[in-house]
Amino acid sequence: MKSTNGNPLELLAPFASGGAIQLEAQRLGLKAHAHDLNSVAVIINKAMIEIPPRFVGKLPLNPDAQVNHMNEGYSRAQGLAEAVRYCV
Repeated sequence: MKSTNGNPLELLAPFASGGAIQLEAQRLGLKAHAHDLNSVAVIINKAMIEIPPRFVGKLPLNPDAQVNHMNEGYSRAQGLAEAVRYCV
């Protein structure tokens, strides 16, 4: 980080496919950009990489889960995972 003045490194995956490289880059704290010609791969990347970070620390839709975990809170995207389980 010293060589980038505290800014995270950016990674470009021109043929992103399933998103493993971008997911690992995100885990390491890097900013990841993904491109692919396959529309299915693009949707998979959006579902794995772009959407979950938007819900970090948010409460789930299920009112019972909100009451049960009110004091504990939700770390990372656990609230989103609980909401998906509730809707399915």
